Amino acid sequence: MIFHGLGPLGCIPSQRVKSKTGQCLKRVNEWVVEFNSNVKKLIVSLNGRLPSAKFMFADTYQDVYDLIENPEVYGFKVSNTSCCNVDTSIGGLCVPNSKLCQNRKDYVFWDAFHPSDAANQVLAEKLFSSLFSAPPPKPH
Repeated sequence: MIFHGLGPLGCIPSQRVKSKTGQCLKRVNEWVVEFNSNVKKLIVSLNGRLPSAKFMFADTYQDVYDLIENPEVYGFKVSNTSCCNVDTSIGGLCVPNSKLCQNRKDYVFWDAFHPSDAANQVLAEKLFSSLFSAPPPKPH
């Protein structure tokens, strides 16, 4: 079983709007790193106490952070705001009937919380390539 860690939540659009400069909220990211670290320890503990189980921790924090900080490397143009119009005073989901961005593949974020389909594809490929980078065991 794979437990997926949290990404840099301080860099998602719903958090950036709380910054005077529109930058990532460093303290939120520090909390996420602490949370992920504690979950990793819990996974190690569970694997030790349940030897017939196999738990893994998928730590994609750095990959998501890199995608947000260097969007052009992955073919994106915008990583600090969302593709659809959102009302952050009532949440951060797309406003019904809102105007969408011209090219969805240019945006890392769909709404104020969630990565776009294109960003999720990049992140999934990175995750799966890291999880399955070792050759499969040879049959006996």
